[in-house]
Amino acid sequence: THRNVGIRITRHLFRMDSDQNSTRYPCSNDLWLDDLRPCPPGWLWTKTAPEAIQILSDQPIATASLDHDLGDDPGVGTGMDVLNWIEERVATSDFLPPVLYVHSMNPVGRERMLRVVESIDSLVAVRKTSL
Repeated sequence: THRNVGIRITRHLFRMDSDQNSTRYPCSNDLWLDDLRPCPPGWLWTKTAPEAIQILSDQPIATASLDHDLGDDPGVGTGMDVLNWIEERVATSDFLPPVLYVHSMNPVGRERMLRVVESIDSLVAVRKTSL
C-alpha cells in the first residue's frame, strides 16, 4: 500500500541523511520540516509549520518530508498542520502538491499524517481523471 511505500522511502531518507554525499540530494526545491533532525544536504530546512507553509506558498517544491512533532513553543504547529493546508489547497485550487513523505517517530501522528497524504493523493488522482 501507499502507507508502506512512504515508510520504506522514509527509512531510505534516514540512511541517506547519515551519508554525507550531497550528490544524492541534487534538488534545492526539496523541503524538510523538522525541529531537531538536520535536513539532508541540499534540502530547505524549516523548523515550524508556518515556515513550511510560507515556502510552499511562495515557490514550487518537488518533495517535502515532514515530521509531526515540532516542539512545544507556541505557534510552531505540527507537520499535520502543513498537510491540512496542502489538502485544502489541492481541494480548492489548482495547487500541485509536492511528493510527500512522513519521517515522524510519533507513531500516532505518523499514521494520521499518512492518512492525509493518501487523501491528497486521491484528490490529485480525481483531478487528473477529470481533465
